Amino acid sequence: MTVSFLKRHIGALVALIPACGILLGMLVPIYVDEIAWRFLERSTIDGGIDRAMSESCGPTVMAAPPVFMVPVRYIGNAIALAFSDPFYIRLIGVAGALAWLVLLWGLITRIGRDLRERRALHLLAFAMVSTGVLPLMLVLSRPEEPMILTLTIALLATLWGWGRKQAPSRPVEASTAAAIVVLMTAVALSFHVKGVIYAPIFVLCALLSSRGPKGRWLRPIAAGIIIVLTVIALPYWSARFKCPDDPVLVAKLAHQNLALVNFQNGSILQTLRGALAGANPMQYVRLTEPAPFYMSDWLPTDVVSRSAAEPWRRIIYFCWTIAFSLGLFSLVITVVRIVKERVFDPRVLMPVALGVTVLGWGALQIVKNDYEASLVVPVCAIAIVFAVRSACYNDSTLRWIERIGAVFAMLAFVNVALIMMFYTQPLWAATRQSGYLQKQRLSISPYGFGALKSQILGTGRLCGLTPDARTHGLLVDDVTYFAYMGTYRPLHWTGVLLIWNGSITDPAAFLRSKNSSGIILGCDFLKPELRSRARQNGQFCCLGAEDLKPR
Repeated sequence: MTVSFLKRHIGALVALIPACGILLGMLVPIYVDEIAWRFLERSTIDGGIDRAMSESCGPTVMAAPPVFMVPVRYIGNAIALAFSDPFYIRLIGVAGALAWLVLLWGLITRIGRDLRERRALHLLAFAMVSTGVLPLMLVLSRPEEPMILTLTIALLATLWGWGRKQAPSRPVEASTAAAIVVLMTAVALSFHVKGVIYAPIFVLCALLSSRGPKGRWLRPIAAGIIIVLTVIALPYWSARFKCPDDPVLVAKLAHQNLALVNFQNGSILQTLRGALAGANPMQYVRLTEPAPFYMSDWLPTDVVSRSAAEPWRRIIYFCWTIAFSLGLFSLVITVVRIVKERVFDPRVLMPVALGVTVLGWGALQIVKNDYEASLVVPVCAIAIVFAVRSACYNDSTLRWIERIGAVFAMLAFVNVALIMMFYTQPLWAATRQSGYLQKQRLSISPYGFGALKSQILGTGRLCGLTPDARTHGLLVDDVTYFAYMGTYRPLHWTGVLLIWNGSITDPAAFLRSKNSSGIILGCDFLKPELRSRARQNGQFCCLGAEDLKPR
């Protein structure tokens, strides 16, 4: 393998570093949110209605998705029903993360002016997305994954439509790029409220999707369509996160999602201070750092000790501080160059827009969950890449940036090697279990469901529960859901028994009020009063509608 070969293909080679970490993700258990979110987007199964997780919220529990979201629902639900096994959730997560690495490689290849610049940007970007446990976060099959995929595709389409040369875009380039950006926006808005937050980026992509007279009308039309879709999606998603009928959950949501709500009882200065603290993107980087404990134990606990994690975390923090400083310095250099040369490249707006979006979303969040980092940290990496590219550094400066990237890449290699060394054995041990995990209560194994399915269905038959639309309002958990996915409007256990149950104190009475067909859960999830009525088959328990009636 010659030096010239390495220089030409360094982008693909360094991409193997995060790819190895992502492949280890095939052993990561299925976290509860990966299943729970699928309950919110079952409209094509449940009579045209999407449901909320919190069943006690009242009128906002059920909502009909806007028409443009329906195709995404059809595709998602068809795949879910055809592959109703936890294994496929993890497979989809890993495949999506690997696909994003390919898109990132293509994005940098497209944006770089020459081989040296592309090499420097590849080293920086792929090292940054190898941070800590981020490669394992990227495989979580939550809405953050389609968000980063659609955003990257839109950026790539914009660069393709703009063209590498200064010549005006051809009609096919202009129309195709604009159409792709609009389509990606529709998909992003269909998955999560973050699609609304990132809508300005998609609008900017539409406005920059081509240049010259061929796209003169296409660009504003595409941007206008995106704005209309966002206006339609906003009330749908805002209602999804409201809970007018449950004051317990109102307080909980207020303290998790909006910093301004949290600080509403304080002064304006306190509000601004809280928002500025929340806007710090390093808070998301910290979520990727190795630690003894993780949010809801989505990764095995006590694998990395505090003493071992501390120097590891400091190195990650130091590297990201350099990366953010380089991006900010590059933007300053770009502004100086634009003022001096009086030549404005509108693509300079892209890193600014990405950065402002990250800062704005962070300012509105009080509690930053681990899975948020799987979107925000990659977006930060893309923003830094665009910022460095916009500075148009000379060859000598790029050589230094390339050296920084090479150091980052070596540290990234060590990071992923350590992640594999520490986590392979405990993750492998988790996969040897099927269904529920003893040490990770809010996660399940991606393997072994086939052996459990017949037992789950057999348990349901004891209570007259069928795995089709004749069964309605069935309370299920993360394991039993896969056997009863085809039932009508099932209820997720966290919305009735734990976490998001709010003011529900009598699950049986609540289920009776919903005319539920019953319950099928792991026996350990049932409260003693319900478990005393249940029929048990191995580790699973069920109650029929008659069993829910008061005694």
